[in-house]
Amino acid sequence: MVEQRQLGFSAVTVFEGEEKLTTLVLRASTTGLLQDLERAVDDGVQALAQVSKDGRLVHGGGGVEMALAQKLKRETTVGLESYAFGAMANALLVIPRTLAENAGHDATAVVADLQATHASAEADTICDVGIDVDENGNGLASMKDKKICDVLSTKMSALKLAVDVTVTILSIDQLIMSKPAGGPKPQ
Repeated sequence: MVEQRQLGFSAVTVFEGEEKLTTLVLRASTTGLLQDLERAVDDGVQALAQVSKDGRLVHGGGGVEMALAQKLKRETTVGLESYAFGAMANALLVIPRTLAENAGHDATAVVADLQATHASAEADTICDVGIDVDENGNGLASMKDKKICDVLSTKMSALKLAVDVTVTILSIDQLIMSKPAGGPKPQ
């Protein structure tokens, strides 16, 4: 069935049928807000598509990044490799720090508490503690109890791309410099 209906002050065309297809109508007061809503819906649909392809999930809230940073720090050896492992561990801490800052917490204190919590966890155990972004939270919470998860394939893809970009930048052995405009300099 195809019919035109009045939705607020706008006339919209509605298609209805037997198919399991859903149409979302987004309305907003400004174009920018409407674009933000559209991006949020698209992100949700893409996350659902990723979960349907590979259903593996990991704990959210920056806990995975903190666990990886702790593991890299434990694996750090002496020599040039230690600088690379240490730099990667510090780079991974950006995620929990950003989550803490965006939640309005004291990022330095919360990340330090998160590091202490993950460091005190047993080596073979998965620590599920992450940044609590609730307004009543004290900074940390069990992501397992709060049922906050990230899609493993998305997280792996982001880490792989970050490492690939870093390796590419470090493998550049020539610096290309622009020459000043205006032709040759006078003698």
